[in-house]
Amino acid sequence: MKFGELKLGAVFRFDGETYVKTSPMIGSNKASAAQKFMRRSVEVELCDQKEETKVPVKTQSLSRPEVAKAFADFYANCEQCLQTLSLEFGEKPIARIRSQLEQARQQFMDKIS
Repeated sequence: MKFGELKLGAVFRFDGETYVKTSPMIGSNKASAAQKFMRRSVEVELCDQKEETKVPVKTQSLSRPEVAKAFADFYANCEQCLQTLSLEFGEKPIARIRSQLEQARQQFMDKIS
């Protein structure tokens, strides 16, 4: 069976070791918890389905002010990138992009308010 055909949480053997599929391209070694990049086309041996484990899902809740702060930091980074581009291409072509970005920022802020 190919790694890409496995469901998340499936237990499989590869190179004599047992892994759990924890993402579309990552297997975590059951013994050491070391992660290994797995090509989708690599052949693996599916272990007994009873061994299938739940993949832990990280859940982290952020408050609206925390989301707004994180987005403001992101937006400031975007502005810095646009400033760098304006030095290379001139302000005129960047102004339109800056306007579109500002509209998208405002829509985002409206949705989280």
